[in-house]
Amino acid sequence: MKKVFTIIAAISLSFGAFSQQILNGGFETWTNPNAPDDWGTFGNLTGSGAGGLIAPWFAIKDTSAGNHVEGLASLKLVTDTLPAFAGGTLLSSVACIGVLSLDASNAFHYSGLPYAKRPDTLYFSYKYAPATPGDTAIMEFYLQKNDTSIMGGLGYAIIKQLTNSGGQWVNVAIPLAQYYTSSESPDTVQMLFFSSTDTAAATFGSALWLDDIHFDLSVNPLGIAPIGEVRGVNTYPNPATNQINIAVGADEVGSRIQLYDMDGRIVYDGIISSTISSIDTRSLQSGVYSIRVNSIDHLTIYNGKIAVAK
Repeated sequence: MKKVFTIIAAISLSFGAFSQQILNGGFETWTNPNAPDDWGTFGNLTGSGAGGLIAPWFAIKDTSAGNHVEGLASLKLVTDTLPAFAGGTLLSSVACIGVLSLDASNAFHYSGLPYAKRPDTLYFSYKYAPATPGDTAIMEFYLQKNDTSIMGGLGYAIIKQLTNSGGQWVNVAIPLAQYYTSSESPDTVQMLFFSSTDTAAATFGSALWLDDIHFDLSVNPLGIAPIGEVRGVNTYPNPATNQINIAVGADEVGSRIQLYDMDGRIVYDGIISSTISSIDTRSLQSGVYSIRVNSIDHLTIYNGKIAVAK
């Protein structure tokens, strides 16, 4: 159930602007039980070539303990065979933001979704278990304006190989500023994940878990930039010297708070124990840090930025 936004009136706080986010980046919502909302997989394949090819075993909502990092579920992609496609060809499972379609010539198309911001950092978490040592999963990301990428990188996209994680979740933070090759704001975001490489190393049974995909987008160099639906959570002072104060509504007491450095390393991990609490920053180096609050209901994420200055 949606919570009511709580205004903490006793303290003078400065709110940042809302930033546009990856839809259903935590893979909590599956209106179609075969595919997560706002994502295309073989479970909700469309297009003229898709008749009879719906294959829900390629993409699974995984609610098992240890197989998600936030909320109650993750997306599991599994390399498998599609009996009706090219005589049972082995296929890497794919998930794309937006719609996945297949045309009459068996070519896949990825729609992307409308998006109009220039985010600073892309975050996501993954766990990868290749069926053979040579297999790797793949992530592709790019922003477009009028069907043309506004980012450089490897050819037309940011491409990252996701290798064996040894049974552990890996938190990825990709600063995006270096990839922008245009001053334009985008109109479309494209993001794709594949459970196997597209070479001969692709192996039946390779599995990729995905969770907590989101952006960080600064309002100003020292400003807080909340993402998601911010409800009664804030931090101050900004910049901080000896401590960061956290002010929350009473219904958010018990939420988990984490502090990350700019390399994506967790430097603080704790539970919010009261409506006004604090993090000791005396041992932290000067710099800008990201704050993440996982709501007590496991469904709402708050993110922001705060500077530490000594």
